[in-house]
Amino acid sequence: MPDTSLMDAPPAPAVPDVATPPPATPPISDPKPPAPTTEPVKDGPPADGSKPADDSQKANTPAVPEVYADPKLPEGFTLKPEIKAEFDALAKSLSLSQEAYQKVIDVQIKHQENEVKAAEQWRADRNAKWAEESKKELGPNPDETLRFAAKAIDRVFPDPKDAAAFRNELAASGLGNWNLMLRAFTYFGKAISEDRYVDGKPAPGAPDKTLAQRMYPNQPSNPNAF
Repeated sequence: MPDTSLMDAPPAPAVPDVATPPPATPPISDPKPPAPTTEPVKDGPPADGSKPADDSQKANTPAVPEVYADPKLPEGFTLKPEIKAEFDALAKSLSLSQEAYQKVIDVQIKHQENEVKAAEQWRADRNAKWAEESKKELGPNPDETLRFAAKAIDRVFPDPKDAAAFRNELAASGLGNWNLMLRAFTYFGKAISEDRYVDGKPAPGAPDKTLAQRMYPNQPSNPNAF
C-alpha cells in the first residue's frame, strides 16, 4: 500500500472570515392587496334615481303638527267636526304639514263649488223648460186659467200667511212653473167655482155630494163612494 503523507491529504475547508458579512438578501416586495369582493361606493345619486337626503333637506321639511288648525274656508262654507276629524286622520297618516292640509281642503272646496254651480244651472234650465211648456198649455187666456189655480190655493190655505208662504215656495223651487202643478190647481179651482162652495158648504138647494164627487165632478157617480 503506498505511503500517504500529509501533503497528500485533502485540504481542509476554508473557514470564512468572521468580519465579512453575509451577502445581502434582496428585500421581499409588498404583496398586492386582495381584490375587493364588492364594488366600491361611488359618489353621486343612488341607483334608484332618488336624491339622498342631506341635513339641509331634513331641516327644511315642514313639520307635521300635533293637532291641525281649522282650515280657512270661503264665506258661506262650514266644515262639520266629524268631517274635519276624517281629514285630520288622513293628513296625519300622510305626514302632511298644515300648509299641505290647507291645500287638500282647497281642492275639496273647489270641486264642491263646481257641483253646486252645476246643480243650480240644471235647476234653472229645468224651470225654463217648465215655463215654456206651461205657456203653451195655458193657451190664449193665461190670466183666466191662472185665476182658477189661485182660487184653489186660497181655498186650500184660507190663512193669507199660509197662502203666501206656499206661493213663495212654489216660486223658489220652480214648481210654480210646472205645467202639471198648474193643471192640478186649475182643475181644482174650476171644480170649486162650479160648485160655488161657501166655507165648504154647498149652495142652498144644491144636492149633497160625496167627497169623491166634489173632487172629481166629471167621474161617473159611485154609490159606494165616501
